[in-house]
Amino acid sequence: MSSGGSLAGTIVAKEKMLSLSGNKTRIVADEGPPASTADLKASRDVLVTIKASVQKLIDEGRSEAEVIAAKPTKGLDARGRRGEGSSPGMSSPGWRINR
Repeated sequence: MSSGGSLAGTIVAKEKMLSLSGNKTRIVADEGPPASTADLKASRDVLVTIKASVQKLIDEGRSEAEVIAAKPTKGLDARGRRGEGSSPGMSSPGWRINR
């Protein structure tokens, strides 16, 4: 990720937040509408699915360009969205393949 983090680290952070939240918890980010625990779980689930899809392509020996061309987020980009400008997906400038 451009900030030096990783997709795996983001998943771990979301799992920690889930462990601290309950049914009545409202999550207020720096942008977008407040989210529920269910929203957070949906966002985490999308990231887990994307990570598995990308890892499968890496394990097949695909290059970074081939992974991007395979569109591993296709069909997931709208899942987990809470509002305008909010997406749990990832774009190529935001992540790198580390072998």
